[in-house]
Amino acid sequence: MRNWLIAFSLLVLAACATQLSTGEFLSLRATTVKIADGSGHGSGTVISKNTILTAAHVVDIGETLNVEFPDGRMAKATVTWRDDKSDAALMRLLTPERAFSLVDCTPLDLGERVFSFGNPGFLRFVLTEGIVAGTESLGAQKARMPDGMPVNIEPMLVVSADWEPGDSGSAVFDAEGHVRGVVSIVFLVEGSRSNNSLITPVTVLPACDGT
Repeated sequence: MRNWLIAFSLLVLAACATQLSTGEFLSLRATTVKIADGSGHGSGTVISKNTILTAAHVVDIGETLNVEFPDGRMAKATVTWRDDKSDAALMRLLTPERAFSLVDCTPLDLGERVFSFGNPGFLRFVLTEGIVAGTESLGAQKARMPDGMPVNIEPMLVVSADWEPGDSGSAVFDAEGHVRGVVSIVFLVEGSRSNNSLITPVTVLPACDGT
């Protein structure tokens, strides 16, 4: 019983981690983009002056797409790297950005508080937060997964967050505002009214290789 209480307390502390100031909120939100291809949309985050991180199932390799920033600016970005196995992709901005979010290649721990800025449904650039709640091996579930889903990351991280379609590709930030993952699969647990999500860790990115 005591161990259960300790575990519960750790989750509560994680959920009550340092809140973003208005300035921090706006700074991180400013690096988020909406990615549209004419038939749908997803989200992404600028992680260097020329690079956007998103999910592989949001884009196709080699295509150039319009991206929209929270201040209404439009830009073009070309998909330069795409990995179906991890559901991660990188896009190169044709015009460099001054503001970008930093990537931290350290793996996330269970109980960590995370958040993202995304474009769920008709909403734009909204914050969603949750807790890294568990891990899941998808290999045994491959037959039930849509084509192109990242069944080869073992295990993926489960986050208790109400992400929605349109949030796919959003950067997953830690409490310090560092990019630690990307939103991949959003699902509704049977019998529940809350979404859960599977995220791809940034450790799959070329820049994090060997870290």
